[in-house]
Amino acid sequence: MRRKLLHIVLFINLLGIISLSAQQADNVPVRTPEEEAAKQTEMLQRLLPSLNPEQKEQIYIINLKYARERKQHPGRAAAIDRMKRKDSDYKAILTAEQYELLQIKCSDQIPGSCPPRPQNPIEK
Repeated sequence: MRRKLLHIVLFINLLGIISLSAQQADNVPVRTPEEEAAKQTEMLQRLLPSLNPEQKEQIYIINLKYARERKQHPGRAAAIDRMKRKDSDYKAILTAEQYELLQIKCSDQIPGSCPPRPQNPIEK
């Protein structure tokens, strides 16, 4: 169970790391925190079609909060801490079934549902 929780935390925070990588590329436009939050919310909606409108709005607010925080504190240690807190926020909003389904989809790496996990999540 703890391992699956770690996988979901890594998945959620990996979204932030991916956005930082995208910002460094010259041909990729820099997204605003609002755009990034909307994109992350859409992805979560695809993973969990059972989200109700209230949950979707709460997820967007969480994603926006952490997207803004990422702009202010872009370090790796801060990213790991954000991933843990964001996962905890998600868990508070999702039903037990939805949260478990999200963990399963991301741990199984269903094609197109989750980005690849980092090989070494330990800070260097």
